[in-house]
Amino acid sequence: MVWLIALGLAACQRPPSTLVGDAGTDARVGDAALADARADASLLYDAALDATVPSDASGLDAALDANITRDASAPGDAGPDDAGTASDAGTASDAGTLSCPADMVEVNGTFCMDRYEASRPDASATSSGADSSYAVSQVGVLPWYSYSLTRTEADNACVAAGKRLCTPAEWVQGCQGPAQTVYSYGNTYDPVTCNGIDSYCYCGAGQACENVTPCPYPHCFNQPPPGGAPPASCGAFFHVTPTGAHANCTNGWGLYDMNGNVWEVVNAGDSLQHFRGGAYNCSDSELLHRCDYDATWGPSAKGFRCCRDPL
Repeated sequence: MVWLIALGLAACQRPPSTLVGDAGTDARVGDAALADARADASLLYDAALDATVPSDASGLDAALDANITRDASAPGDAGPDDAGTASDAGTASDAGTLSCPADMVEVNGTFCMDRYEASRPDASATSSGADSSYAVSQVGVLPWYSYSLTRTEADNACVAAGKRLCTPAEWVQGCQGPAQTVYSYGNTYDPVTCNGIDSYCYCGAGQACENVTPCPYPHCFNQPPPGGAPPASCGAFFHVTPTGAHANCTNGWGLYDMNGNVWEVVNAGDSLQHFRGGAYNCSDSELLHRCDYDATWGPSAKGFRCCRDPL
């Protein structure tokens, strides 16, 4: 298991690295064995919902080592002084004034946005599917994502569905919600509200951090508990989840998974690939999950979401 994750790390790090390996969509995990690795070994399957696969926390920590740092070009940590929670995410007071398709929601009375991350038409809760003809927005399936996904591929999938990629301004507005919060669910980072690397820390009875309080805690994957008590971290097995699996990872617009799960490419109209929202494998999810964080350095778990103008 350690070699698998270490190889995934090699596929996605950038110095200084701010996320850990994508498990990709290209090698499936069984109960006790790994099989079907593709020729490109840097693209590895994420193991999806198979929580029975054990994690080697010490191996992960060793692989991460000193590579977990903040990007100097990223926005500062500090959010608004009036830190919020999921309960203060606001409501869409002007909802229902546009003609948006049933799988999309109205954002600020100006455009329509997919309720869920894009997925393939034949995706399921355990498979991201193989039909790449067009993108759909549906709950309970693995999103369309890969190490190699490009803006062109994503835009073509949206256009084939009668939609288009979101612009950066649209994406940020959708993520921040009516209350314009730092994260979709509020102003204060929470390690379990959305699917991030801190969501799976070993906190339960009989696990490494069962006596740590609180647990999970921010950065529990790679930092010691508050007060510096052992163990060195409470890191655990992280993985992608089906769309909408984190019920509280939403906002007043009714958009899900804007933070975490997979990065979402947007169309900025320039030569760069811009990704938003962070993913399940970002080592510093507090920073990279922010609605205003713009990744142009090529993260690993690349996905997307579609927008469209109202009818």
